[in-house]
Amino acid sequence: MLSKCANPGCSELFRYLGEGRLFQLERTFASDQGGKAVRKIEHYWLCDRCSRAMRVGVLENEALLIFSDPDGTVTNTSPVDRVQAA
Repeated sequence: MLSKCANPGCSELFRYLGEGRLFQLERTFASDQGGKAVRKIEHYWLCDRCSRAMRVGVLENEALLIFSDPDGTVTNTSPVDRVQAA
């Protein structure tokens, strides 16, 4: 279950779906038994304040906070704490 904002620098608690922005990411992991790859859906939430300047995305199969300028260009990325995934 989601408990707080995915931004590691923010301590805002998740309380209502109507506040902030929810992200659903699909990631692919190698199977432990060497079989087919396993697809996993993860959910992240950014509070209203953080969602104004950040998005959560996947880059090279790692969940990342994506910081962007107002025009939408990516300026920096930071790993999302895996504990925040639901």
